[in-house]
This record gives sequence, C-alpha cells and structure tokens, in this order.
Amino acid sequence: MKKFIVVLLILLTTFAARAQGGYTCTTCFFHPGWYVGGNLGTNLFMAEGNFFLGSGPYAFSLGQNAGLYEGFQFGYNFDSYMGLRVMQSNLIHRWPDIREQSSNGSYRQYTFFSDNLTADFMFNLTNMAYGFDGLRKFNFYLLAGIGATFRAKQDFQAYFIGGILRGGAQLNYKLREDLDLTLMADGNLVDDNFNNFASGFPYDLYGTLSVGIIYHFESKKFAGF
Repeated sequence: MKKFIVVLLILLTTFAARAQGGYTCTTCFFHPGWYVGGNLGTNLFMAEGNFFLGSGPYAFSLGQNAGLYEGFQFGYNFDSYMGLRVMQSNLIHRWPDIREQSSNGSYRQYTFFSDNLTADFMFNLTNMAYGFDGLRKFNFYLLAGIGATFRAKQDFQAYFIGGILRGGAQLNYKLREDLDLTLMADGNLVDDNFNNFASGFPYDLYGTLSVGIIYHFESKKFAGF
C-alpha cells in the first residue's frame, strides 16, 4: 500500500510539473529563431502624371505602370508578437511620362531598375489577438520599416540614391512546422526625384504584391508566450 501511495505521489508530481510548463512541446510553445525566404511578384509605380484622382491630364494603367518584383529576406522572431526582417529586393519599374507625347497620343514609356535594402518590424496580429498556437495554419502580420534604394541611370540623366518609408501586411500559411507560404502587400514612399522628375508632391510611390516561401531554422525551445 505504501509503495502504491509513493508511486501515485510521484505520478501526481510529474503531471503537476508538466501542467506548469515543465516540458517541451513543438506546438504548445513559441520558439524564437531565424528564418530565410524569397518573394516573387509585381510592383505598381505611381508618380507625376499618374494620379487619376487629381486635375489635369494623366496616364495610368496596369500595362503602363506595373513591373516585376523579386526579393530575398532573412529575419528573426523575438517572440510570438514581434520580429525584425531585412529584405534585399530588385524591381523593374515602368512609368509613362505625360510630358512626352507622340503623334498617336501615346506617352513615352520609361523602364528602369532599382535595388533596395529595407528593414521591417513584423507584428503578428493573430498572436496578439488570440495567443500563440503552433497548430494554427494562418497568421496575419502588419509591417513597418525604412530602407534605402539605388535607381540605375539608364535613360535618365543620372543614377539616384534615396530613402524608403514603407508599410504593409503579410499573410502566412503554415505548410509544415518549418515552412510557410506567404502573401505580402506593401506600399513604399521614395524621394520625389526617384523617376528623375520632381514636382510639388515630395514623394513618389510604388506598391508591391508578391508570394513567397519562408524557411524557419531549428532553434532552442523556450517556454511559451
């Protein structure tokens, strides 16, 4: 009888310790750690002569203003709510210049390249609202960041280097524990002379829409947040 009581006490103590979080569970606890990934999609550039809500002539369409976007990223999740991500991206921008109109009424189309380096804070709104759940398939993020851009000279008079102020959102779908499929949309403010044309508005704008893959490296397991 005494042996049974001792065994029972040991079992109860073990279960109590586990109930207090004294064990590891890949789906119960958040694991801070590093990740890498890549994105591919499109960008939409808007500058002088593209703002169809204003007065005066304008030229704006997906065919005239949409270009390509590709990016590589690496980041670190500090906790289940926030992380920091660095992205290096390459873009092909397209922009119709309404100052140069041909006899058939079309505008000159500029195509130019930019290389960008940005740093974003990533805020997991799903975990903030509902708490961490390792089995959850979808997580929604807001992002806010800054960066720098280099625009090649090409058809313009000179190359351009300037700053970026950006914000956006990202939806992650968990394919497996270490792999996410992502959908990202963001808006980026750059200096007005980005397209070699400065006007009264101090910024040019481009947005991107892309899909991507993120791989999470295995990391040390910590208690949940």
